[in-house]
Amino acid sequence: MSRFLSSSQPINVLLPPARRLAMATLLLSCPLAAQAQDDAAQTDTVVVTATALKVAMPLAETPRSVSSVSREELDERNVQSLDETFRYRSGVLSGHFGADNNTDWLKVRGFDQATYLNGLRLYSPGYYQWTPEPYGLESVDVFKGPASILYGEAPSGGIVNAVSKRPTAEKRGEIEIQAGNRNHRQFGIDTSGPVTESGDVRYRFVGLYKERDGDLNDTDNERVYFAPSLEWDISDDTQLTLLASYQKDDGTPENPFKLAYGTLEDTPYGKVDPETNYGASDYDKDEHTQFGIGYEFQHQLDDTWKFEQNFRYSHLDLDLRSTYLMSYRNDDRTAYRGHLQRDGEIDSFTIDNRMVGKWYTERTENTLLFGVDYQDLSLDGKEYDNYTYDTVDIFNPDTTATPVPDSQLIGRQIDKQQLGVYVQDQLRIDDRWVLLGSVRHDSADVKNTNQDTDVTVDETQSKTSFSGGLMYLGDNGVSPYLSYTESFRPQAQTDAQGAVFEEIEGKQWEAGVKYAPSS
Repeated sequence: MSRFLSSSQPINVLLPPARRLAMATLLLSCPLAAQAQDDAAQTDTVVVTATALKVAMPLAETPRSVSSVSREELDERNVQSLDETFRYRSGVLSGHFGADNNTDWLKVRGFDQATYLNGLRLYSPGYYQWTPEPYGLESVDVFKGPASILYGEAPSGGIVNAVSKRPTAEKRGEIEIQAGNRNHRQFGIDTSGPVTESGDVRYRFVGLYKERDGDLNDTDNERVYFAPSLEWDISDDTQLTLLASYQKDDGTPENPFKLAYGTLEDTPYGKVDPETNYGASDYDKDEHTQFGIGYEFQHQLDDTWKFEQNFRYSHLDLDLRSTYLMSYRNDDRTAYRGHLQRDGEIDSFTIDNRMVGKWYTERTENTLLFGVDYQDLSLDGKEYDNYTYDTVDIFNPDTTATPVPDSQLIGRQIDKQQLGVYVQDQLRIDDRWVLLGSVRHDSADVKNTNQDTDVTVDETQSKTSFSGGLMYLGDNGVSPYLSYTESFRPQAQTDAQGAVFEEIEGKQWEAGVKYAPSS
């Protein structure tokens, strides 16, 4: 839960752990309702998430490996980027390429992750990275292992699902000011509450401005972010939530890669300062804009069935120039420097339709989910890659670079449409056993066009995925489980000989034990 303070509370100073950057946080409050203060002081002993099963279910009763990071923990650790979220979760490696101001580096069980926002896919092909702002999130979940059964395209390691802040029934407000090392400055505002006297319409507005220097000399990033949302109880059985966000980053990209020569190894000229930037800071740039708008709709049809629909349209615009150290030239002082450039945009929309039925007998509770989702992605851009673009003096690097002529930029177009149909059934017997079974079929049409070589790869790839699980719920909070899951990732790339890569599939058996101590 976010830090919402009443006007009678003292100013709160947040001191993150020593390994994190030193940063002071000052919270100035707005007048709040008494109930908001009471709610903020409460902590739940049971974490409920919909990431694993697409229906709300306590993590301790889910026969799959899922970890969740709450808003409270994001605040306590002062998380500044998505890849900082899971630094204290098993099976997740984050920030493995060092600090980066335009990419979230995460690996789940050894594989690159797929990122979702509110259960819908965020596309990040190549350097076109959608980077969620942590200040606008209520929680972040990580599903470990193959997850195609409910989400379609997914790597074998798992997925990350970020959940946006939502409107609240009670009036709340927060103003946050931060200052810290590396010229970190941040101003945030988070306000929400009812719009109407009856409370059937509620709003929330989250806004943020922050800027900060990078770990390397002459690198920085400036961000503007705001996310309005509106929730409307159309009737007792029907609810609509509108969600939107806008984020603009402008900075100098950070490439922390160094050679062993001059860092680990001694040289006739000494060693290199760890903050040395081998990029061309006078030339490099990273202009990144992303915005999305969508909704979540749900309608209770009767005592058994509920219809749910999620939709989001997303747009990402990127203009990136980045130079980086590549390889040693074996002449004591110089190294090759690579150069990449991306200038293009992504348009995508995703829709997920679900029917959820729940019914009971004397000994059982049954939850049936079936749905249809559709994903559409279009990328249109220009790119350039040269791993020996120029040379740089390791001990006295030049901050300039020669611009790449437009004639050398290669046009790239990627189009993808994917349709998925899935069914999942969860059976709970005698409040002791949980049985889970799922099946999904995906069909993906992916087209990748390289305008320089005039080569187009157009592939239709399909896959039927299966999943199952069994869990025993012990009286002492110890619950062993066994699960099987599969994953599927369509491909539209070729090797050097022009052969098309096949889709990537993953399979996993997992046995484990969950422990949920009583409160």
